Amino acid sequence: MEEAFKKGKEIMEETFKKGKEIMEEKGIFGGIGGLDPSMMTDDVLKLIRFSFDVAFDNVVKVQDFNVKILKDMLEKSKDVQADTVKVVSEFVESAKKGREEYKKMITEGLDKVGEMITKTIPKK
Repeated sequence: MEEAFKKGKEIMEETFKKGKEIMEEKGIFGGIGGLDPSMMTDDVLKLIRFSFDVAFDNVVKVQDFNVKILKDMLEKSKDVQADTVKVVSEFVESAKKGREEYKKMITEGLDKVGEMITKTIPKK
């Protein structure tokens, strides 16, 4: 079990490192120098979307890791019945479907907000 926690910590550290690199590469807040309101809005929307994507990806990785641990425990346990394994598998699939629907809803909402804001703020 200690090995599993160590692996989980490594995954999280790697994810944060990649996120930092991506954020620096994409130049989040690149337009603030001239204080152009339309550029600031675009940058804030980019930051919100980036933050959501990173947080969501981290939650997915943690959940997938926990599911792996659960499945390993179920496979090693001689007392677990086939019905239990089936219920757990159905629950895992439902959870995956639910989180994908949630991500789609948030992404579509951010797109709509971005469109509305960029229409109301004139570009310089």
